[in-house]
Amino acid sequence: MPGTEIGIAGVEAEEAGDPARAADLYRQACGMDDAAACALLGSKYTREGRGVEPDMNRALEYFQRGCDLGNAVACDAVRQVEAHRASAEAEVEAESTAAAITAAEAAAEDAAEPEVDPSAPAPITFDDMRQGCDDGVAIDCLTLGHMYRDGNGAPQDGNRAVAMYRTACDISKSDDQFGSYACHFAAAAYESGEGVPQDLARALLLYQKSCKAGNDDSCEQARVVQLATEK
Repeated sequence: MPGTEIGIAGVEAEEAGDPARAADLYRQACGMDDAAACALLGSKYTREGRGVEPDMNRALEYFQRGCDLGNAVACDAVRQVEAHRASAEAEVEAESTAAAITAAEAAAEDAAEPEVDPSAPAPITFDDMRQGCDDGVAIDCLTLGHMYRDGNGAPQDGNRAVAMYRTACDISKSDDQFGSYACHFAAAAYESGEGVPQDLARALLLYQKSCKAGNDDSCEQARVVQLATEK
């Protein structure tokens, strides 16, 4: 039986059919060094239907707390949990080793004929992105901009990158997330003069459009550019 009034109230709540309330009271009592309450709370975490979500790590934590405070039941529970955990880990390790051996054998057999995962996404191609952009898909125009900017799948060309960002920005709706990103990238280029001549006024307009679409970074940068243009 718990040694504090709060712990005893937890037992009464348990008997009254309110396990969640009991758990809360045991937790408070355990914090007041009530060893029995710690043990009772630990037991709640060991299975379903006891007012808390099962969690063996939390169970062990409270059992250990009760044991440290001198509760023999809690100490015995600590030994049982640790023994069960060691047994489970050994079983998992044995299964993992067997699975690794099986996988290695299968890989050796299939090395000459590697299979293609049918669920793997198709690679992004320049032609596909160009077609999508021509069809008015903002994210495809944005992707083209990245491809030109990084020289990945397209010739590296800062000016064309900004043009693609501008296109994505222009065709996007007011709440289009990808369009807001495109506006932001175009604005950053005009602000820094990277790929296009520096134009703070244009950068400010693009940051403001991106900000209205919900891009907080653009809102902040718009304030920075506005201060710079007002000097």
